[in-house]
This record gives sequence, C-alpha cells and structure tokens, in this order.
Amino acid sequence: MTIISRRALLSWGALSAGAALTAGLPTIAAAKSRSARKLKAVERSAHGTTLRMRLAHAPFPDVDAPYRDSTVYIHVPTGFSANPDGTLDMLVHFHGLNSRASDPLRKHRVREQLASSRKNALLILPQGPDRANDTAGGKLDKVYGLKNLLTEVALVLQDEEVQARAERFIAPPDASPGRVILSAHSGGFQVLAHSLARGRIPVQEVYLFDALYGFTGIFANWLAQTRHEPRPAQHRLFSYYNPEGKLTEEWTETLMRQLKARGIAYRAAEFAGHLQPEELERDRVVFMQTHAPHDLVPVHGEALHYCLKTSCFSTIAPPQRRNTPQAQVGPLSTRP
Repeated sequence: MTIISRRALLSWGALSAGAALTAGLPTIAAAKSRSARKLKAVERSAHGTTLRMRLAHAPFPDVDAPYRDSTVYIHVPTGFSANPDGTLDMLVHFHGLNSRASDPLRKHRVREQLASSRKNALLILPQGPDRANDTAGGKLDKVYGLKNLLTEVALVLQDEEVQARAERFIAPPDASPGRVILSAHSGGFQVLAHSLARGRIPVQEVYLFDALYGFTGIFANWLAQTRHEPRPAQHRLFSYYNPEGKLTEEWTETLMRQLKARGIAYRAAEFAGHLQPEELERDRVVFMQTHAPHDLVPVHGEALHYCLKTSCFSTIAPPQRRNTPQAQVGPLSTRP
C-alpha cells in the first residue's frame, strides 16, 4: 500500500481520491484550490464551527467495500487554538452500526460534551458504512490509514479559503496532528482497533462506549506499551459496558484477565459518577458499568464529557473580559 507522508501532501498536494505517488501530481496552488472545494457545508453555533468536508483519506470509497461517501465532519470548538509547537490535538469519534457520522452530533451531543469539558481539541467524525450493519473501516483498516486521514485534516485546515468560509483562523502554516484520542460507540470498535494497531500515529487515550466486542489483544498490547512510563505518559482506556447486553460484559472480563496476566492495574466501577476526578487521573484503565440503553451510552450521564475532563488535552482558557473604564465618582462641583 502507498504511504503518503505529510511532507508529500504539503509538497505535492496529493489529495485526489485514492491518491498515489505518480507522475503529473497537482501543484500546490491546485491542491489549495481542491482543499476549498472539499468544504461542502459550514454550521456555526455557540459551541464552535462544524465543517462538513469530503476528504481523500476518509474511510471510503475503498476498493474493499461498496460505500462511496467520503464525508468527514471537523468540529472546531469555540476558543480552540493550535498548541505552541503548531500541532493540533484531535478527538476522533467512530459511529456505530446502522447510523452515520452526523448522528453523534445530534443524538449524542458530542459537540456540547466537548464544549462543556473545555478541552482544546478538534472533533473528527469520519463517515463509516452508511446506515449499514457493517463494521468495515475502509482505508482506516489499513496500515497508515489513520495517519493519512489526520495529516490531511491538518493540511486542509491551513487553506485560506477554508478558513475564510469558516470565518475563523484554525491552523497555522505547517500544522500537524498533535495528541490523539480515539472514541467509538458500538460497532465503531473495529475501525478503532485497526486504527490503534495499524494507524502509525501515536494515540494517547481510548474511550469505548459499549463498544468492546473483540480485539482485546490489541487493547492489551497498546496499554502494555507504556506501563513502565511515568503515570501521566501511560496510555489510558475508559470503557463503558452494559451488563444486560452480555457480549460487552464477556469481552470486558476477557480484557480484564489479559491485563491482570500482564500486571496492568485497572479499576472496575458500577457507575462513572461514583469516581472522583482525582481517581480518574490516577487510574489509567477504568471499566464502568452502565444501565443506559445501548444507543444512548455515549450521552448518558454526559459520558464523553466525563472522560474528557481528565484527558491529556489542554484546557481552553476562559474568554477574557474587556475592561471598560469606570466613571470616577467624586465630590459634586459647585459653580458660583
């Protein structure tokens, strides 16, 4: 498979669908023009700006699946800024079965939960199989899939026309992906696991919302990679599961056994609200029971907000109030 580096994207503008490093690549100017044409819609609210884009490195189209929709939603929260080193922190959320990328925006209020957490990160929602009972991840199931997608996101957000239509400055020149958190609901577990194992980009944290249906070895290996690092640098996993569904409970118990065999500590809680923020910061692996309906696990009890509050992302500073000169009150003057 062709590996498209960020430098290649910036230098050659290789952004056509299924891009390959072949002769006749477009110029940088042409690439910028294409970036602007990728922007299909803009939605603004008090929580930020949401861009609906069509990206070359979206999961689909892909030769191994029939789906053609290359939509990726990019939400820029109010107050977002690049990190001092020019990187952009990103939360990537994968929707579940029989749904589409726009559903978590409305049904699970993911934008509102990110806003209430005050975390400084872009929210990325790639379109998976559209309203299908299918866990395929398309290009994200392949080696370098996640890296290529997030590199393209950073690139298109540098485009002046995209920024003008979004009416805000998003990314500095030469921006690149920073810290990455992956999140999934339900059937989004497979593309998340493949992205974790094959995406070739560091992932700091994973959130599963009733979404552990296998690939426990991938998660155990990922957690083991940093177990000897200082605690703030260790990988972090939050997994909600509904015991009434049985399947996620059984896979959760399997992962717990694998972690115990590797000497990796974890905490099991009946309900996330029982844990204090300092406990969440201390415990890097947390399994939380929930009795919320499966379709509502990401939003019940503001679950995503709860995970993000103690995440590795920095916090957006509150807006500064403008100081207005106060009228000075003194003794009344008298005139003769």
